[in-house]
Amino acid sequence: MGTPLIVRLWKDLVVRPKWSGPLPYQQFRTRVIIRSVDDHSYPNVAHVGDSETSSWFKANIWDMTEDGLEIYTVCPGYIDPQGQWWFSPTCTEAADGVRECNIACISRIPATDIVSYDLDGDEFQDSPHVFVKYANGGEPYDRHRHGIVDGGIFTPLSPEKRVQAHES
Repeated sequence: MGTPLIVRLWKDLVVRPKWSGPLPYQQFRTRVIIRSVDDHSYPNVAHVGDSETSSWFKANIWDMTEDGLEIYTVCPGYIDPQGQWWFSPTCTEAADGVRECNIACISRIPATDIVSYDLDGDEFQDSPHVFVKYANGGEPYDRHRHGIVDGGIFTPLSPEKRVQAHES
């Protein structure tokens, strides 16, 4: 299943090893702390710009594969009948067929960028800490994918149909 470190990390984080449900996150401990190997601010939060990722943050695990660790966030959004979708906390005057949904953003941290981990955490955060290189343009992730989570089902969204938030 990948590098020896990924195999050990998977064994340490999984709580349901024979899980076969539709949402892979249900097999893992709920939360980890992702930390840059270059971070010197922890446990304080260093100010970063709007388009930058903090040098450490809490994350929910979506899945682990031989390619890396997938983490996720869920944000409010909308999808129209043509499959166009966008993130937005509100949508005024919704057009026919536009529906509110929970959009999961799943981001992958490549296995090759995971350097080490501490399963026990520390005196500030008792969640496991995963130390990674921010080797992808200053980010820990090398790719993102999105989908709707509804009723225990994950439905992928087409990246080509993502539009900027708008008033419908």
